[in-house]
Amino acid sequence: MALQQNIYSMTYLAGAAITQWTFVDLSTAADGTVVTAAAGGPAIGIATSGAASGAGVPVQELGRCKVTVGAVAITRGALLASDANGNAVVAVSTNYAVARAVESAASGALVTVELIQYGKQ
Repeated sequence: MALQQNIYSMTYLAGAAITQWTFVDLSTAADGTVVTAAAGGPAIGIATSGAASGAGVPVQELGRCKVTVGAVAITRGALLASDANGNAVVAVSTNYAVARAVESAASGALVTVELIQYGKQ
């Protein structure tokens, strides 16, 4: 398994309950707040801890980090997007690619990814 490398992280307020090891994005409801990333949408990073709504949540924004794999296994090297639960899925042309898989992993497992500056796949 690849190692985690935290280059840059910030603590935000959770705009709703956040699950550990999921993609999150900035909330449009309040400054300094994050919510679970939308399916195929942009993501600012990965929540490295779970948090209840209104609590602080650490978010890794750069480097290598773990994220939970969605419904389908991921192959090393794949560009990844968020599903509706903030889990990693293989990005398609209409998605924002937010990370790249450093290793292969089965559905529901943790996979090490390299966070990337997102853009449409």
